[in-house]
Amino acid sequence: MLFRSGESGDEPLTRAGLEAILGFYGLPGDEVELAIGADSERSLLRITAPGARPEGTRSTLGPEVLLAVPEDATWASAEVVDLPELVRRYEEALRAFEEPDLDLRVIIAEELGMDLDTELLAAFGRRWVGYGADSTGGSGLMSTVLVGELGNRSTFLELWSRFIEELQLETDEDLDGRLTLRGFQRGGVDYQVVALAGLPLPLEVTVAVLETQVVVGASPNACIAGVEQLRDGRRSLLDRPDFVQQLPDSMEGATRLVWLDSPRLARDRSEEHTSELQSRQYLVCRLLLEKK
Repeated sequence: MLFRSGESGDEPLTRAGLEAILGFYGLPGDEVELAIGADSERSLLRITAPGARPEGTRSTLGPEVLLAVPEDATWASAEVVDLPELVRRYEEALRAFEEPDLDLRVIIAEELGMDLDTELLAAFGRRWVGYGADSTGGSGLMSTVLVGELGNRSTFLELWSRFIEELQLETDEDLDGRLTLRGFQRGGVDYQVVALAGLPLPLEVTVAVLETQVVVGASPNACIAGVEQLRDGRRSLLDRPDFVQQLPDSMEGATRLVWLDSPRLARDRSEEHTSELQSRQYLVCRLLLEKK
């Protein structure tokens, strides 16, 4: 028996609800195959849904999307995102959970003053890639960069300008000074930085709009490095033999790719653990144990 969280506690998840959740990801409700194995160098996981319906778009990733990812990346994830299809699935899932009259178009028009189809969805393209790299700050959260295709640049710029205006109003009303907004220019590219003080990490989300892509970084340095990767045509994942040898002969039909530099990430974690053991708190604990 599966359950979902409700107002009156955990409630049984009906078959219709389960099918709605699986349908959101384009999976059938009757059959999903899972295979796990390993060879001498790597562990393998394969999930197959024989009856899964195809994505609403025929767009595929193509190797060129990986040019946005630096050669020194520690992880990368690229995906074709069909936003209209995603919105349709989201509406279906919500309606299955006692929201039969839900209309996202009305909600977005009232709350954001935008038309879902001609403005919001039309502004974005279908191919997106996220990554972390040494050149953007290492393997941690602050090195994260997201690159998305633009569907209609002028529409996106109009929406972005509207968002910045609304954010500026929020900033003016923020008497505690937690929310800050600033802009700067570098190499002929305009950057906008949105920072929120008081978080465990000094997150400064930075956005730059290029001709055909939008670049979002978790920090100004990460965003700048992401822009320069695209603009200057720097070496990419496609220049790494250890990555290229794992690619199939053809990426035709591919809609998602996830890659991890596992040895590097494991080494980083090992170094972090060693650093923790050498910290003052751990040394004090060790000395106390030795005295006993």
